[in-house]
Amino acid sequence: MTFSPISTTEMFQSVGIFSGFLLPIAVLLLFVVLVLPGLARSGAKPEILALATYGYLAESLGIILMTAGGLPAVYAVVAHQTLESNTYFGLLLLFIVGGCTFLLHDAMLGKIDSLSKAIPHALFFYTWKFIGLIVTLFAGLSFLLEWLLDVGNHTQGWWVVHLVMLLYGFLISWFTVQPPPTVIHHPAKPSLVLPAKKKVAAKPKKTSKKAA
Repeated sequence: MTFSPISTTEMFQSVGIFSGFLLPIAVLLLFVVLVLPGLARSGAKPEILALATYGYLAESLGIILMTAGGLPAVYAVVAHQTLESNTYFGLLLLFIVGGCTFLLHDAMLGKIDSLSKAIPHALFFYTWKFIGLIVTLFAGLSFLLEWLLDVGNHTQGWWVVHLVMLLYGFLISWFTVQPPPTVIHHPAKPSLVLPAKKKVAAKPKKTSKKAA
């Protein structure tokens, strides 16, 4: 059982011109879907909301890069396989770039107020929670189905991929156990102070003169 991860050069060469045009459009549509619901929340500025959305998209990119660099290395260790030194260096580089991307944008998001980033944060949190659920269920079900349907035909180390993906799903689910805090915006109440009434000077009463 051999392990040969796809190289970065081959991955980028496989992307056609058509996909290159669709990628910016897809990102723009994703921005619209994420930003428009937040505009309904009073007190959130559109430009700050868009900045928060960008930050969480960049964090997701960092997570994907760390996953691409970490999972193959963990798989090789569990399967007792030795990779070439340049392969380890490439995987380590992917993980470092992903980690730096995540940390830099996490620091940027820390400077944004909670009201402006509430909706993008909730979408980011529950999206990764759903991804963790999908990975965990698929890894567990694929392990059980292959174990039950291919009895006696298993190759050596067939369970490694299922175990690694199951651990990855558990890791994402563990990081998304506690939901984000709810931010409640209290709009300013109109002032109930009545305007002061103008004082009108009392007119002096006329005294009737008695006839002499």
